[in-house]
Amino acid sequence: MEHVEWWPEPGNPGVVGRFFRKKVANEAASKTTGELVLKDVIVLEIKMQGMGDVHVKEVKEHNTAELSRRFPQAWEAFKSNYAIEQDGTPLTDIPLLYPETAIHLSLAGINNVEQLAEINDTVAGRIPNGRALRKAAQDFLTPKAAPVSTRVKTRRKKEASHDAA
Repeated sequence: MEHVEWWPEPGNPGVVGRFFRKKVANEAASKTTGELVLKDVIVLEIKMQGMGDVHVKEVKEHNTAELSRRFPQAWEAFKSNYAIEQDGTPLTDIPLLYPETAIHLSLAGINNVEQLAEINDTVAGRIPNGRALRKAAQDFLTPKAAPVSTRVKTRRKKEASHDAA
């Protein structure tokens, strides 16, 4: 594991935390394949300064917001360490997609809107809200036609300016 700096918990002197990626056993996949299968997860380690005991929490979709608010400096440091330039449209360009969701998608190997739009049903089923996220990506990438009323107004303006000339 690489060196990761400990960051203080605001309002709670002496408590520090750090986020990092860790490989852990994927028990369901390991049982299915009969071999050890690892998955990449984000964890938060919390400890009292000067103490050896460390409490480890896996960061999941349901607790990301809470844990990132609890240790905001540690979360920002973690995010900046994993801000890797990717080809394609950034996931965070999709309206209402939280940065935490983008991080969880990147752990699943989905790094841009185009990849998310193309995931199959099996992959979508493995990701919390995967089908809805896929649909949001597809909608985001689909050019929207102007409403009929807007097209009519635009055509009338063009006709009026053409008649005036």
